[in-house]
Amino acid sequence: MAKHVRERKKGEKDFRSTRELLPPEAFALAEGPDLVTDLVDKDIWNSIMNLPDDVSLRTSDNHGTELNYMHKLWSSIINLTENEKDIIWYHLLDISDELMASIVNSLIGFYRTAASSLRNSLELAANGAYYQRCKNLAEYEKWRKSQNDIRFGNACSQLNALDDVKEINDYLFSKMRDTLLEERNSRYHGYPGGWTRKLYSNLSGFVHSRPDYSSGDMWQSNGPIYSGQAYGRISALYCDTLALIYVLIKLSRPKLELPAETKLIFKFPNVMPSKISIYTYRYLWKDAFKL
Repeated sequence: MAKHVRERKKGEKDFRSTRELLPPEAFALAEGPDLVTDLVDKDIWNSIMNLPDDVSLRTSDNHGTELNYMHKLWSSIINLTENEKDIIWYHLLDISDELMASIVNSLIGFYRTAASSLRNSLELAANGAYYQRCKNLAEYEKWRKSQNDIRFGNACSQLNALDDVKEINDYLFSKMRDTLLEERNSRYHGYPGGWTRKLYSNLSGFVHSRPDYSSGDMWQSNGPIYSGQAYGRISALYCDTLALIYVLIKLSRPKLELPAETKLIFKFPNVMPSKISIYTYRYLWKDAFKL
């Protein structure tokens, strides 16, 4: 287990050491007083919470900057829901929930689950962009009622056929022989697919617990336990996923200006931003994007 590097001063009060219920006014909907109707046994509570609590303290001791940046980026997605209620608006609500789930699970050491939430958020962004650009509200309502279906790969292919996406792909291919949404082997033999498809495949490794992606592989133990290396892996994926989600939102809302918080994607401690994210942002936001 990694060394817990921060030493607490004797008698120092830790703001993380107490728990309390939020007041009713903290919620949009609250009905009556909170009643305790079936309190869990203390031993059961401790068995469930002791390890996650320990990991959350170790994580927040050593990764405060990353947690700060992740939270601000999550907030930036929430802020986009203040705009018009278009199709992508509905997906932004779910995307923000998945991003918060990723933050919380990375905080308490469930790294595989944190990455799985990132895949969910990416899939939501791609499907939302597809319905916004390639379909209509009626088709979208059918999808919401499960009367219609769209696979992630199909959504990517439909978006990839758009003229403005072709222009992005051509630009990226000329700069680094990569693309945003192209399929595998579409340009030349052995091409692994564009940024969106490669990231989705990487995140899918966690969903399916492939070798080196499973919880046991990351913990080298049962868990959850704190692993600085595993947390760093998730925070890097969080950066890349957020960078791509904003590109997909831009495809949905062509007039979208680059929120100031997105600069944090490229400033994470110990995380090298992907080359394709830098080129894509320079293309889409030109002078507004400067590292």
